[in-house]
Amino acid sequence: MIEQGRSVLILEPDDGVRSALTSMLQNMDWQVWAYADGGHLEEEIELHQPTILISESLLPDLNADAVLNEARAHEIPVIFLGHGREVQHAVDLMRQGAADFLEKPFPQSRLIEIMDQFVA
Repeated sequence: MIEQGRSVLILEPDDGVRSALTSMLQNMDWQVWAYADGGHLEEEIELHQPTILISESLLPDLNADAVLNEARAHEIPVIFLGHGREVQHAVDLMRQGAADFLEKPFPQSRLIEIMDQFVA
């Protein structure tokens, strides 16, 4: 049974990463909505009202600033995923209010630890 407040919206263009995150979180009783891009981010946030947003920092159709701004407008914390070569970008996102930035590949336990900070 999924507890109230344990819902996550995932924006991840890599099918394998998106599938792995979805399976892992569903197995941990999270309600998950996962998409390959951010094409309908505003509508998805309004429809599902997720507790947390996990997003690749380099989406094909939406930049990270737009993701962060939309999430902040709905008071949803964002955990960005990316690669080490994006260090300055990660720092900038954290300064702008991102909850965290995890470098791929990351330990699943670290992601869960961060997510647990935002659930009742």
